[in-house]
Amino acid sequence: MKKKLTALLLASLMLLTAACSADAGEETPETTVTAAPVTEAEDSETQVTTDIPEGTDLAGYEFRIMTGNWMDVKSDYYDFESLNGDVVNDAVYNRNRKVEQALNCTISQTLSLSDIIGGSDIKRLVKSGDDVLDAAVNLDRFAMQLALDNYLISFTDLPGVDLTKPYWYQNVNDQLTFYGQLYTAASYYDLTCVDAMFMLIFNKDHFTNYKLEDPYELVRQGKWTMDVMYKMITDVTGDLDGDGEMTDSDLWGAVFNGDQWLRTFLVSNEALAVEVDNEGNPYFSAYGNERFFAIADKLANYFTSPDLYFGMGTHKSRFDSTYAADPYERAIQLFAAGNALFHPAQPSYTVQLRGMELDYGIIPIPKFEEVEPGTPYSSRLGGFLPLVIPACNRHPEETGYILEALSCESYLSVVPQYYEIMLKQKQTRDEDSIEMIEMMDANRVCNLAENYWLETFSFIENSLKDGENKLASEMEKNLKTVNKTLEKFIEKMSEK
Repeated sequence: MKKKLTALLLASLMLLTAACSADAGEETPETTVTAAPVTEAEDSETQVTTDIPEGTDLAGYEFRIMTGNWMDVKSDYYDFESLNGDVVNDAVYNRNRKVEQALNCTISQTLSLSDIIGGSDIKRLVKSGDDVLDAAVNLDRFAMQLALDNYLISFTDLPGVDLTKPYWYQNVNDQLTFYGQLYTAASYYDLTCVDAMFMLIFNKDHFTNYKLEDPYELVRQGKWTMDVMYKMITDVTGDLDGDGEMTDSDLWGAVFNGDQWLRTFLVSNEALAVEVDNEGNPYFSAYGNERFFAIADKLANYFTSPDLYFGMGTHKSRFDSTYAADPYERAIQLFAAGNALFHPAQPSYTVQLRGMELDYGIIPIPKFEEVEPGTPYSSRLGGFLPLVIPACNRHPEETGYILEALSCESYLSVVPQYYEIMLKQKQTRDEDSIEMIEMMDANRVCNLAENYWLETFSFIENSLKDGENKLASEMEKNLKTVNKTLEKFIEKMSEK
């Protein structure tokens, strides 16, 4: 999943903006940024700036960030060598040049010689003690292991970094902080974090043709629930070609691949397997949790039927040869062809919807039950490549100032372009979807069981498949392993 996410993100940087070219000159804009990443703020009170002291001069300091290969995908999108007319490419390029000019520094991106999953290059450079690296990226759960093994330093130790600013994902970073230490940070500088937001894409034409309720208004009124979504799915799903078999030629309630589905419902409803107690210790919060079990039971009953949902793993034999081999690409292709009402995805997946003749919109995952009107709907933060600070960093002040400036400028000039292009369809702005994305972006839920301990907690999702809820027995079976994993984490973190 993460491999495909990065591939699509890179594809969006290269392809998504071709139809939406803009003037990409090298002018340096003012340092004030608007507080909303998609819409333009008119009230000056909503404008924000960094607190970097005026006149800060880093005397030509070279900021060195290491990206790397992720299987066969490169994560080298933190800088680009030149302008090329692609809107996001040019926004990233101009962002970096602006920060260089403002702080009198240079930004240098290098590519790790090894797969970044294990962080072997970070380990090697830290052990060498050489002053060669200021920041890096690493897979979230592997990055935490680097921290436990003393290869990283905390963002809370960087002068000049203000994690309360809106260009840092404060709600996410709060969830990733243990005992006052933050080793994997979420920032608007990191486009994998921007993109790690799960949303629900829906086919607007099917909603119109089947006279379904306005989903945007259901969200605003707090009435967008699993029950409502399930009824829509049962009303729409059908054997369109009348051959007596549900295949890729028919209309499905939803199409998805593996981890895009059940996990997204759980996390978006804040049904979390791991939470942090008042003393800052992570614990197995799902164990014995009645609400967690109630949500899980509804998911097993409503959202696992092979007659309503086209799962890439479940229905491998029902595709013709024209679809992509990769299951994530197949899922979005089937939706783009008009054969599904819903598809759960991240923003970068919309690159494959650019040529879609049918109209689509974006809404959040439904809630377990009705809530008060105006209550925000949350979004699952999927796996991403967070920023990390290697322990060989000898320039924390320069690093802090530069990361602060890059994050702020990304908030101003990169992310607005990214979302704007993603949402631009048929030459119009979809204001309703923009409203939904802004809400989800501000209310992301971090799933520690996924971001840090994916292998340990994979049994939860597996226990709900095929319409059978085996969660209670699987929890008992895995209880000892879970507690041992968390206890080991607490022991090592408390020593830091």
